[in-house]
Amino acid sequence: MLQNLAQLQSRLPEGVLLELGKVHDATSALYAEEQALVAKAVKSRRHEFSSARALAHQLLRQLGIPSAPLLCLEDRSPDWPPAILGSLSHSRKQCAALLARKSESLIGLGVDVEDHRPLKQNLFAEILTHAEIVNMQAALPEQEHAAHALAIFGIKEAVFKAMHALGNRGLGFHAMEVDVLKDKSRPIISPLTDLQQRLPQGCTPEVHHLRQDEILLSVVLLHRPTSPAS
Repeated sequence: MLQNLAQLQSRLPEGVLLELGKVHDATSALYAEEQALVAKAVKSRRHEFSSARALAHQLLRQLGIPSAPLLCLEDRSPDWPPAILGSLSHSRKQCAALLARKSESLIGLGVDVEDHRPLKQNLFAEILTHAEIVNMQAALPEQEHAAHALAIFGIKEAVFKAMHALGNRGLGFHAMEVDVLKDKSRPIISPLTDLQQRLPQGCTPEVHHLRQDEILLSVVLLHRPTSPAS
């Protein structure tokens, strides 16, 4: 796996910006309209929301987007400026923002950050397909299964976010299979029927995954297939 955040950032296409930060009280950095969205929330929720939004504003400035409140759509996902693709994530300790300008080739972005913790075994069958469980059991000792399952969970969550603009409603964890063993530098996603039907023909999610210290960070990019030269 990639050894640090800088290596992961260096592998992203030009113009795709990724930032990771600690969850803290960043409320003062937000617009009043954003603060109002979590005014009645518990402290931990306010910190998670404000930390991720602050990172988003930082990256929007880098992309040259005029400053404005970043509000929510009906499904509570961020209402990004029309020219922007973006994704936010937070765990209890970390938050992440992934942004880029829309283009003909880039059609989806997703990021997920998880605190490194064992995933309960009774959740394996809900998150992993039968093939993923068989591969895990054949390749890894039992004491590594929980961490492996958590990595697959995070990657699939990032795919769901990247699919937002293409229609992710109703997609479940069994809509794809993830192989993080075959290629140690980059996980491989095999879309199954539910996901395949929503992807443009020839579009395969590009995945970057980082396990570092106490976090797991997953980044997914969706590229529109390029037409062959005539």
